[in-house]
Amino acid sequence: MAATACRVAVPLGLAPLPRGGAGGCAFLQCGSKVSRGMVAVRATSSGEGSVETPEFVKAVQDAWEKVEDKYAVATLGVAGIVALWTAVGAIKWFTYRNLIFQPDR
Repeated sequence: MAATACRVAVPLGLAPLPRGGAGGCAFLQCGSKVSRGMVAVRATSSGEGSVETPEFVKAVQDAWEKVEDKYAVATLGVAGIVALWTAVGAIKWFTYRNLIFQPDR
């Protein structure tokens, strides 16, 4: 008879997980064959755990599908985020330099 293992891989830099339960296995079903250092996960499908997509996400997905030049829209989005980040940095610098450490404030 082949030996069975019940092990959970430990993430780098973290302490091992505490053992619990009768077989000493917290997350795996003991008795199943598991390769050394591998984690077996079994998903079940039930109607109770289904997640419905919000209307906002559906609207965004529909709008994205209608866009013809997705590369340009993505580029403008990234440029907008960089501009916002730069503006916030400039406001923080101005506040630090001129408002916080003035002698009359």
